[in-house]
Amino acid sequence: MPIEVLYHGTNGDNALRILRQGIMRPRDGRIFFCKHESQLPTLFMHGADTSRHAAFVIRAKVHIPAHDQFKAVATPGVPDTWVLRTHALVKAEIDALLIRRKPGELVSTVTGPREINNVLLLMDRRIHPVFKVSLEKIVIDLDGLRWQPYVDNITRSSAEQAEKMKQGYSRTMRSWNVDTTSATLPYGHTSLDVVHGNAADIVDVRYKWGGAAANKDLQFWKDLGRIAKEHGCEWGGDWKMRDVAHIQMLFIESRPRNEANA
Repeated sequence: MPIEVLYHGTNGDNALRILRQGIMRPRDGRIFFCKHESQLPTLFMHGADTSRHAAFVIRAKVHIPAHDQFKAVATPGVPDTWVLRTHALVKAEIDALLIRRKPGELVSTVTGPREINNVLLLMDRRIHPVFKVSLEKIVIDLDGLRWQPYVDNITRSSAEQAEKMKQGYSRTMRSWNVDTTSATLPYGHTSLDVVHGNAADIVDVRYKWGGAAANKDLQFWKDLGRIAKEHGCEWGGDWKMRDVAHIQMLFIESRPRNEANA
């Protein structure tokens, strides 16, 4: 099976899916590529991502099922268009993520699966900006200790949280990973504060939750907890039912509301 190094414009969620699953899914029996960076402006048009305020192109090693399925196709204004015709899943390994934040701006390039994963997750606009800054600092500090921090997840839909519970990775639907989760706290005698939050799981990419990391007293977990608290986050390792990968930050950003109207 031949392997081609190819460029493909796609949004951040799909790039993250390809990165983690190692496969590309054809649409209507086709996947479109370019072979040369000269076509990046066109590719970025296909990689627009409004949730991250940027556009993305991935460079990947693509396993071509058969030569006769992969052919150059003339398309208007894009002389370097190649189409892979297949209805099967296609194995692919992303080795670079190209990011353009605005048309005309310089393109930045991120390499390495861990780095690409972290950049894509931290660009998600659903993350509270204060929590995002804390996460970036936590990752930098862990890197400085020669760990290899990997942000496993931050935001989830209710359906994704239900699947996490089904798999045994979470015990509640009221997770701060779900952006619709909220709670209330007493404010004085007659009002309530509405609380929102963000949460993330951070692991060392070499172990994740297995191997040496199965020991909840591994130094990585201790360093994560200490650094997370230094940057204003709570650490799940302090809980009675310890969740050593989990960090979270809670926010009260609206005026207290009267209990009678709650």
